[in-house]
Amino acid sequence: MPRVPYVLLVAAVLLLPARVSAAGLSVGVTGLTNATYLSGDEVDGTGFTPRVGLQGGVTVEAHLNPRLSLVTAAILAHKAPGLDIPLDDDAEAVREVTAQLDYVVVPLLARYTFADEGLRFHVEGGMEVSFLQGATLAEEGQADRVVESALESTDVAVAVGLGLQGDLGRFTWLAGLRFAQGLRDIAADDPAATGRPPVWKSRGQQLLLGLSYPLFGE
Repeated sequence: MPRVPYVLLVAAVLLLPARVSAAGLSVGVTGLTNATYLSGDEVDGTGFTPRVGLQGGVTVEAHLNPRLSLVTAAILAHKAPGLDIPLDDDAEAVREVTAQLDYVVVPLLARYTFADEGLRFHVEGGMEVSFLQGATLAEEGQADRVVESALESTDVAVAVGLGLQGDLGRFTWLAGLRFAQGLRDIAADDPAATGRPPVWKSRGQQLLLGLSYPLFGE
């Protein structure tokens, strides 16, 4: 995946403000699950359903002061929105197709924590930029179909979240819930097609668990 090193470099550079050396920098791991679904045009009666995917990656948190920080990450996310396609001979029956979408997701978030020690509640908000690495359609009894060319290579979403964190020795654990709403139409234009392609946007929730360790700082 040639785009991954570029994503990691961009993520690192964006979180190296001058104040970080004084306030502190933490690195860690994060992951668990996401539930993603598409919204937009229902082509030929196709419905959209959320399905669960897995994700995991590394995080960097730059502490600007004891309560305010900037957070980024490089997360490998397997998203699996469902498509319910009606059968021609039975209006009530559908074909259940799953879009297997692999992304590198780079969140760029501001996080505010409401306490300095103990069990701490936080809120966060910002953007997520996702870089498509692969896309297939999976259906029971059928061979997977590669559909990467039908989707845009990047997606941009607004993200908000909340969570809890606490200390575990020198480590900090985190549990959180994050919501993301795609802003871009991810259906790519087909030059050979006649008429307008469908408009599809992604949205979903992420359930996160993480563990971080301070590299330096006060």
